[in-house]
Amino acid sequence: MARTIAVDADRVYRAVIVQTYAANAEQPERTIRHAEGPYGAEAVARRRATHWKNFAQEHAGWGPSRIEAYVESAALAWERVE
Repeated sequence: MARTIAVDADRVYRAVIVQTYAANAEQPERTIRHAEGPYGAEAVARRRATHWKNFAQEHAGWGPSRIEAYVESAALAWERVE
C-alpha cells in the first residue's frame, strides 16, 4: 500500500516494539519485533511506545507474555537519485 510520508527534519524517529510470547505445548518461546514510523518528532514515537507498554499492562494474562517498547532515531541524508 502506497502512502505519503512527509518529514522535513534532520532526524526521524520510530517506535520499536518487541513482543515475547511464552512457550506452550504447541510452540516454543518466540519474539516478534516491529517498528512504527518514521515520525518527524520524538514525542510522537514516544507516545506509540507508551501505548504498547500500557497495552501490555492492561492485557496481562493473554497475548504476549512480555512487551518491550523503545524509541530509535536516525539522521537523514537525502540525496538525488537519477
